Amino acid sequence: MKRSIISFLLIFAVSVFSASEVFATNKPIPGVVIVVKKNPGGIAVASFKTDREGKFSNKLGAPLTKEGSRYDLQISHDAIMKVLSRIDPAFAKSKDNYVITLLLTSSGPGLTVNDKPAPAKITIDNGTGALSLLDRMGNTVVSGTLTYELRASKPTAQKE
Repeated sequence: MKRSIISFLLIFAVSVFSASEVFATNKPIPGVVIVVKKNPGGIAVASFKTDREGKFSNKLGAPLTKEGSRYDLQISHDAIMKVLSRIDPAFAKSKDNYVITLLLTSSGPGLTVNDKPAPAKITIDNGTGALSLLDRMGNTVVSGTLTYELRASKPTAQKE
């Protein structure tokens, strides 16, 4: 009986590990510069580059008003395209077949991203521009992961 349970657990662990490897399709985007600017004012308060795992993290400052502090998180779609074209030949050949995603999280409950509570998963495209951040608590650590993956199905043109 004990041997059966151990065998079952071993098989289960191997199957879970194998499945996660098969379905883990998001690939990190390293080397992209992300800038956080005060809003209003446009003064840069933080700048960082995604690491080899596509991750970044930085602390926002103390809130300037009772309502909190507003920021714009800027990420360049063109810069992402250049990095991906350089590191992934398949991407360079078929850019429209991929989805670029930014997952933003925070160290506390006081952060909103585009007026929605963090965490937020945002698709980045050439129209994304700046993301609006509101830090109600102050000194919040904003973290994120920038990834890309093959689109589930190729986009089709709308017929009218």
